Amino acid sequence: MRDNSFIALAREFTDDLFHCSRCNYCVEMIWEERGIHHVCPTLLHHNPAPSYSGKGYLAIARALADGEEISQSALVDRLFACTTCGNCEQVCPIGLKPAQLVRALRADLVANAMAPPEVLALADRIAVTQNPSGLPRSERYRWRESTGYEPDGPSNILYLPGCSACYGMAGEAAATLRVLTKIGFALRTLSAEQDRCCGAVLFEIGHLEMARHQGRSTLDLIETSGASQIVTSSAECLEALRHHYPSRLGRESKVPVVHALELLHERLASRKLNSRWVARPSAPGTVALMDSCHLSKKSHGPLGEAGYPRIAREILASLGCRVFPDETAAAYAVCCGAAGGMPQLHPESSLRMARAKLDELVQTGAEAIVCPSPLCAGQLRQANQSIAPVYGLFEFIDTFFESTEGGA
Repeated sequence: MRDNSFIALAREFTDDLFHCSRCNYCVEMIWEERGIHHVCPTLLHHNPAPSYSGKGYLAIARALADGEEISQSALVDRLFACTTCGNCEQVCPIGLKPAQLVRALRADLVANAMAPPEVLALADRIAVTQNPSGLPRSERYRWRESTGYEPDGPSNILYLPGCSACYGMAGEAAATLRVLTKIGFALRTLSAEQDRCCGAVLFEIGHLEMARHQGRSTLDLIETSGASQIVTSSAECLEALRHHYPSRLGRESKVPVVHALELLHERLASRKLNSRWVARPSAPGTVALMDSCHLSKKSHGPLGEAGYPRIAREILASLGCRVFPDETAAAYAVCCGAAGGMPQLHPESSLRMARAKLDELVQTGAEAIVCPSPLCAGQLRQANQSIAPVYGLFEFIDTFFESTEGGA
């Protein structure tokens, strides 16, 4: 197909399109010294053709910019088979941005009514239920009942767990509330009727009109909540609030937003605790940490360079756990297939990605797998066929450690 809007869009990425040296790093790079064994989960577990790689996406856009005819079905098939993890951008020696190009081309496909039906169905579910899973809105905060938590007086800290925590990893949402309460934070939540999808997955799949609507609604909700700080468990929500909204909406949150990991790490690092954490007898001594692409790769804006892999490992190490792999592995880790619309568009390929990630983590010899992202933790748990159980990070702490009074 040939379309002027595609040509104009592709030309926005001219530096990327015409500077690719076709080095194949994004296709088959292996660099043992840097812990790089593979790059692209789509090539490994969906289709090995190079046209599904970062190099391939650049070639597609270059052809569009030159006015070449490309089959619409081929274009849609390839552009919606990317997890948008950004690993291709991590390994590119000259800093090209194929993952960001994929998001832009997806947006143009959606705007030109060429999106696959799964994309439209996902957007419809969010419009009706305010979550990507399409589960009843009334169930969003059902996990809250299990905590028995009521803030001691008014709280200015608003906890927004995110859809992936509320619906897919409810135990992680409840554990986050319990752990942060134990270390001295008074948090409150919204009602199920108030809270909503932030639109993060819509930005990833290119449904920008609806993503912007969800973003504006979320910012309005935050700014009228009376909160002085927002805490979230969701890496993708954090990316939306810190990166997508400023860059795609031209609007930043007037209320500071942090990941729950940051609050826990700050208290542990400063030793401003009125309790100490003691491991229960059943606590695993060795854990494998599954890093989130959203929290470790530069393609995801400022989050990728904020040090979350280090923060997560320091939290676990402070509790006496041995953690594998080390934090240098996070930058080039292959995606588990949870993001970019992959579970909705290509569920079987997404499951293969998750099982490959589980196999990799189990090979470390760890007794448990821990993930700071509810989205990734839920993906691994769904695919888990190994002997090592999967936990969210706060869920792991809440399950295996006791908080006792008497100093840090």
